[in-house]
Formats: sequence, C-alpha cells, structure tokens
Amino acid sequence: AAAAAAAAPPPPPPSSSAPAPSRRGSTGDLSSVRKPSVLEQRISGSGGVMKAGGFARALYDNVPSSPQELSFVKGDILVLVSQVNDEWWKGSVQGPPGAAGDDRPVGLICASYVRPL
Repeated sequence: AAAAAAAAPPPPPPSSSAPAPSRRGSTGDLSSVRKPSVLEQRISGSGGVMKAGGFARALYDNVPSSPQELSFVKGDILVLVSQVNDEWWKGSVQGPPGAAGDDRPVGLICASYVRPL
C-alpha cells in the first residue's frame, strides 16, 4: 500500500492565481430560459458592455461542467453570439486572423468569467 501511495502523481497546479467566481444557474436544460428583450448586460466595475456580436476576454480558465458549455482558457478572446439570460451567453473562441469561423464550436459562457472588450 505504501508503494502505491508513493507512485501517485502530484495534484495538478491551480489554473489561475485568483479563484474563479461561482457559476450560478444551471446549464442542463435551457428550453425554459426566457431571452431578455435587450441583448446587453453591464458588468459591474468593468466599464464595458457585453452585447451580441461583441467580444470579451476570458478572466479564468473554464473547464465545462456540461457538454453545452464552451471550453476556454484565461486570456482567450471570445466572440459573443447571443445572450441566453443574465448569467449566460452563447459564443465561441476567436481564432487567429484569417481563420474560418464556421467550424469553431459555439457554447455557453458564464458572464462572470469574462470582461467585455
């Protein structure tokens, strides 16, 4: 038993120096989510406005907790497609200049994980 414990890999390093905020709300069933009439959301303290067709920078790494969520890392530029509700957006990770965007995955983005640009 002692040999097995010694062979165990070390825990992974933290993905960010600051802890990620909690993600409220569920990403399981979004069929009952009402889309707000205005597709803008002010993020407190950022001075920016998140809006459909806009861009945001990832503040934290996001490891999806459901298949609907988008995977991204801190610093990624995200293209915001539409607002789902006050806490969630649909979007994709912006690719390199000149790259085709149609094949990029679109998924849910927690609004508290990003800052508008």
